Amino acid sequence: YKHRTSNAKGEEVDATVQLNDDDPLWPGLRHLHIADAIDKVLDDFNGFIKNNKAASMAKGKADDKDLKALSEVVKSMPQFNELMKKYSMHIDLSKRCMAIYEKRNLEAISTEEQNMVMGEDPQGKPVKNLKETVGRLL
Repeated sequence: YKHRTSNAKGEEVDATVQLNDDDPLWPGLRHLHIADAIDKVLDDFNGFIKNNKAASMAKGKADDKDLKALSEVVKSMPQFNELMKKYSMHIDLSKRCMAIYEKRNLEAISTEEQNMVMGEDPQGKPVKNLKETVGRLL
């Protein structure tokens, strides 16, 4: 997957990553519906930020004078940086997928498909004018 990200200097750069089982987030996301995947990525990201010592330091929540805390922050920095890259990539991927979903009007298409299969709309009314409705969507 190719995407744009920020490097250590804050510059925008192109990055290519593999979406496979080596990615700590991908196995838990790959079979989810896009809406559920977005929620999971955001929930996991917020939990990561809340529990990571480097993130706490960046937010100013850690005690600057506590050497033990500073030592733990330094130890957690590589993990923090690596996971921030992963979350950034998955958030970007989720946004792109959602944009395609909306651009192609897939919600309306899937609703009409469901209506055709059931022979009625979500309110239980018989489906009418299928040819017109489907023609408008395509």
